[in-house]
Formats: sequence, C-alpha cells, structure tokens
Amino acid sequence: METVKHHEEAHVHLPPRSVWPIVLAMGVGLLPIALVAFRTGHAIVAELLAVTGGAVSLVSLMGWAHSVVMDKAEDVVTGHLSMQQQDLKMFLKYFLLSEAAIFGGLFVHYYSTRYHIQAWPPAGTPHIHTHDPAIATLILMFSSFTCELGLKAFEKGKKFHAKTLLLVTALLGLIFLSYQGLEWGLLITQYGFTVETNIFGTMFYMMTGFHGLHVSIGVIFLLLAYGRLELGQMNEERHFSLIAASWYWHFVDVIWVLLFFSLYLI
Repeated sequence: METVKHHEEAHVHLPPRSVWPIVLAMGVGLLPIALVAFRTGHAIVAELLAVTGGAVSLVSLMGWAHSVVMDKAEDVVTGHLSMQQQDLKMFLKYFLLSEAAIFGGLFVHYYSTRYHIQAWPPAGTPHIHTHDPAIATLILMFSSFTCELGLKAFEKGKKFHAKTLLLVTALLGLIFLSYQGLEWGLLITQYGFTVETNIFGTMFYMMTGFHGLHVSIGVIFLLLAYGRLELGQMNEERHFSLIAASWYWHFVDVIWVLLFFSLYLI
C-alpha cells in the first residue's frame, strides 16, 4: 500500500496534447475584433465575426472538455486519479483568476472613467430602475445556494436530489437572463438608450453583456454536468465536472453582485 501511495505521489500528471486551447484563443480573439468593427460602422462584418467567434469558442470548449473527460477515464485505469483531480482543481483556480482579472480590468476602466467625468451618469442616460435588476440579483444569488446544495447532495450519495438541484439552478440562470434581456429591450425601445448614446451606455452594455455571456456558459456547464450524472459518468470520488460547474457558477454570481452595486446603486 505504501509503495502504491509513494508511486502516486511521485507521478506527475501531464494532460495529453490538445489543439483546443489554441482554437479557443482564436475564437475568443475574434470577439474584440467584432466589437471594434461594430464601433467603426461595419455592422455586418461585426455580426459575422461575433457569430463565428462565439461558435468557435463554444465548439472548442466542448472539444476541450471531451479531451479532459477522456484523460480522466485513462487516469482511473492507471491509478493516478487523486493527482489528476488535484491538477484539474488547480487549473480551475488559475482559470477563474484569469477571468477575475478580465472583469477587474473592466471595473478599473469603469471607475476611472467615472472619476474623470464630473456629471455621472452623463447626459442622455435615462433613469435606470433597480426593481427588476434587484429581483434578478436575488434569483441569481439563490441559484448559487441551490448549486452548492446540489454539489453537497451528490457528495453524500443523493444523486436524484443533486440532479434536481442542478436543473433548478440552470432554470434560475435562464430566468436571470430573461430579466436582463427584458431590461435591454425596454432601455433600447422605450428610451433609445444604446451603446452609442454615451460612455455609460457603452460600458453598461459591455459589462452586463459580457457577464450575461458568462451566465450562458455557466448554464451550459450545469446542463453538461447534469447529462454526465444521467449517464452515470461521475461518482463521489470522481466528479470534477460538477465541481467546476459549481465554482464557475459561484464566480459568476459574485461578479454580478459587484456589477449590480457599481452600475445600479453607487
């Protein structure tokens, strides 16, 4: 037993070579180019770039996730499961840290711009009501609670409760996105408030839209984790997909609370 344990500790888990990270970088790289094209008046080009970038990013994420699943299955056979799970969690922490850095840059830019403009929000900005966004915030916060309950339920062997709570969490995420879409529609159609109205409009739609994209990805992660539960591909010792979906969802919730206070209350 000690020999096996020593061998596992000495083993360094190396993931298989994959082209998906490069493909993902290319897909994500198209998104800011699409934004620049839109701002320079090339709407059709911007739409094509945005759709292509989003599709490439989604496919690459799915392909990357599939390669990770296959790698995990191999490590179960070779007996290096615990080391591999630790490496995956460390990767997830670095990934969330990089995501936090991106949002941090947006927050720094927002507050820097706000500091240098005497009247905030600038002229042309309608009164943005906080009632519906506050409800959406409570829904998203509650979804974080149901997500954590689902993870804990699975770790205790209560798979039915875990699957139910995952579906509830995904549904709450979709409700949140519906609230956001409704707010955008009202601001654009009733008040003519768009990304071109002023600097606040640009940053408001950019920050809430970027977060909405992350919520959409989070919902996909939750549904993928649910699908793997249905297929019986996870157990109490091997369920990184569920952990990753849960951590990512908590991260998205925290970012929205900061956005809500920054854009709506302060």
